[in-house]
Amino acid sequence: MVKLLLSSLLVFVSFSQADAQGYAVYHEQTTTSAGCGGTRFLSALLPSPADTVSITFTAAASLQVSQARIYYTTDGSNPSGAMGTGTATTQVAICNIRCTGSGNTAITGSIPPQQGGTPVKYILSGWNNTGSVEVFGNSTLCGGCVPITTSTNATIFAYLVQGVLPINFVNITAVERKSSIRVYWASAQESNMAYYEIYQSRNSLQFEKIGTRTAVGNSTGRTDYYFDDLAPDIGNNYYRVVAVDQQGKTAATKIIRVLFGKNDNSLVIFPNPSANVLNIRVAAVVKGNYAIKVFDNGGRLLADTRVAHNGADGVYPINLPAPLARGNYRLVFTNKYQFYTASFMIR
Repeated sequence: MVKLLLSSLLVFVSFSQADAQGYAVYHEQTTTSAGCGGTRFLSALLPSPADTVSITFTAAASLQVSQARIYYTTDGSNPSGAMGTGTATTQVAICNIRCTGSGNTAITGSIPPQQGGTPVKYILSGWNNTGSVEVFGNSTLCGGCVPITTSTNATIFAYLVQGVLPINFVNITAVERKSSIRVYWASAQESNMAYYEIYQSRNSLQFEKIGTRTAVGNSTGRTDYYFDDLAPDIGNNYYRVVAVDQQGKTAATKIIRVLFGKNDNSLVIFPNPSANVLNIRVAAVVKGNYAIKVFDNGGRLLADTRVAHNGADGVYPINLPAPLARGNYRLVFTNKYQFYTASFMIR
């Protein structure tokens, strides 16, 4: 199951009823609790054909939700329905009331796995068993708004299920340069590939296409690519690359993060400059298994070490392959959900 913490699709919703309190629908990162627990939710908008997409949203406490539904379609049409019954090709997923916190109620539902290339559209709603008004989420953050009570006016969310492509991504990384960020990726093999799309984001969820690269098309060996983002944002920049084949099917790399124009205190390398032994200090990084990778300026992987980080501040020694030429190098501390990077110099 895709549980929307980077491997899931999160929707953050507030409803209101006759009191016309502010209500909103979010498709973005938030540090606000989804009802209770203070969990941070993230979206992954390209699930694989094997993924169940778990959707979490919230309803304002004033609605006193006792029933909630996800209305969805898989044929490209717009979903619609009322009081738990879909119209035309709309399917319905019953949601569970997870918990009630201060000011809102957390609700969770899921959309089952779909075939690769399937466009999924969905809307969200909730109602109270003792009332007759079903309230749908929308995308406007406002106060004193009139609640949406018909599915045709609800915000429609969408995602595309990835196709199974004859491509094997080797790695993706990025390097901060003087006034740009260079994104590197590589494929181990390709078959009938058309091109690559490069996407950038400020928050890891809302991505904008910033360029394309023509694919080699067919290969049995490694092919390296790069793209220069000439206008990165100051601070965090997130990137992913989407491969597109001749039939329009897609496959995406993982998301990586690069800090541009200021220091990231989460990852400190010492000594820097170095000879052939490095130490890295990790601070305020969540617990988990991580890979520590070292790349040269051409994106070539030089070292790959695995560590189990306990969530506290930690120091890890890295043995570099000797001898390394003098120059600048990039170290990456990453797993499926986190990406930290810093540069160092060999003297």
